[in-house]
Amino acid sequence: NLVVHIALSVIRLKFGFEIKNIDCQMTDDAIERKVAQRILSKVREVTNQEFPVQEIDYITLHLLAKSQQCQKNQKNISEEVLKKSLFKTFQNLGLDDMYNFSSDFQLIEGLITHLMTLQVRLESRITLNNPLVDEIKQNYSDIFFMTREILANMDKFLEWTISDDEVAYVSLHFLAAMERSKESTKFNILAICATGFGAAQMLRNRLETEFGKRVEVVDVIGYYELNQEKLKGIDFIVSAVDLSNLYFQIPVFKVSVFLKSDEMEMIRKAMDQMQVSSYVQSSKINKFENNGFRQY
Repeated sequence: NLVVHIALSVIRLKFGFEIKNIDCQMTDDAIERKVAQRILSKVREVTNQEFPVQEIDYITLHLLAKSQQCQKNQKNISEEVLKKSLFKTFQNLGLDDMYNFSSDFQLIEGLITHLMTLQVRLESRITLNNPLVDEIKQNYSDIFFMTREILANMDKFLEWTISDDEVAYVSLHFLAAMERSKESTKFNILAICATGFGAAQMLRNRLETEFGKRVEVVDVIGYYELNQEKLKGIDFIVSAVDLSNLYFQIPVFKVSVFLKSDEMEMIRKAMDQMQVSSYVQSSKINKFENNGFRQY
């Protein structure tokens, strides 16, 4: 959590964003503040980035929230209560039916620490700008709106209006979980070529080399071999033949046999989007669609 925050602080300061003064009672003698000063001193040595006092205060706030010692935070909740609220929300929204968030220890630990700090910020009326908010909303809208819905349904945050900047920060935890799960998520591909064994093997080798453990090239077939049986269990088609005259219920990517860099990037982005969508598509959360979900 601290590493992510400090990295974003560097970006924030480069863009000219500054945190407002924090309305939380702190003393220079507090061990948390001394630790915060030493952390940013080390970061300054390797980044040449100067950090204003507000950034020191905010790192201190992170540490205080973790140790539950912020004097103004009279309603500070325990980690266990917050964790139960989070698990309940996952279940109510059907998220554990799609992706077992509750069993992802790293995700839960990161979320709990972040949400406890978020509560302190809300109670202290601290506003935080997120330089990545527009990029997250544009490129990962499914995860962004899922995160917003989670926060809106958690008992502990019902009384607060949480900004898009804050939602985007929380979204990073789910995006990180998605990245960690990529190796265990394998897409079944059907590759289609014209006739020619050499061209077919070239396309197969390129797909397996470029996408590694993320894909399983189930088969490489000629256009004339294509039928419904071949499509069973297939996530998407990569074709060196123009199939625009046919209709498929799965994505189709037209590529060259040599699989050019722009074609690889197109497929990679599509896999990322399909992976995100697999987390959020469920009959129990179809109501999300009205909040801006994009169906792949």
